[in-house]
Amino acid sequence: DEEDVTAILNKVPAHVKLIARTLSIELEKDAEHRDLDEGSYYERCTECGVQATGGGKFCSDCGASLEIILGPPRLNANKILVAEDSAATRLALVAIVKKMGCEAIEAINGSEAVRMARKEHPGVIIMDINMPILNGLDALRKIRSQKSTSHIPVIMLTSITDNQTVVDTLQSGANDYVVKPFTASLIQERVRKCMPEEEDTPKA
Repeated sequence: DEEDVTAILNKVPAHVKLIARTLSIELEKDAEHRDLDEGSYYERCTECGVQATGGGKFCSDCGASLEIILGPPRLNANKILVAEDSAATRLALVAIVKKMGCEAIEAINGSEAVRMARKEHPGVIIMDINMPILNGLDALRKIRSQKSTSHIPVIMLTSITDNQTVVDTLQSGANDYVVKPFTASLIQERVRKCMPEEEDTPKA
């Protein structure tokens, strides 16, 4: 009864009470979305805050999806995002992806990679560290910080092999780390390891 519950709660350590309050805040945030219908669209972008115009499905400013999805968006297991500024390396990676029977989405810098991740929700991202505009590590941190992309597996590519770079990459949220030069079989192995199950793919 209520008295027993009160007696138990009085014995709970303060840090556990703090956790309870945190959970309560999260539930309040979820309550804000209870009246929204999944499958409809936001009037304002949830990623950059820009007002949606023209009834489009994607934000005209940052490219993020405006579709209301109650929970993390499902990933497209048949799509792989390749973010690489070197045309030759990108071409090789795209060929490997297509040989696996997947669709390759290309980005030539970190900023474009973040935008395409928001828009396409690929099953895996293969991303170089050294890229212009926004480097791979900063792009990875942005992808991990946003609710709509935080769950996408990311494989980082680099020719840098020092221990600190490896640590920084993994601490930033990378699922795997591949050193250049790489073989097609190695990329395929790492992608298959990270690729979400088929049931995570949205129905057409």
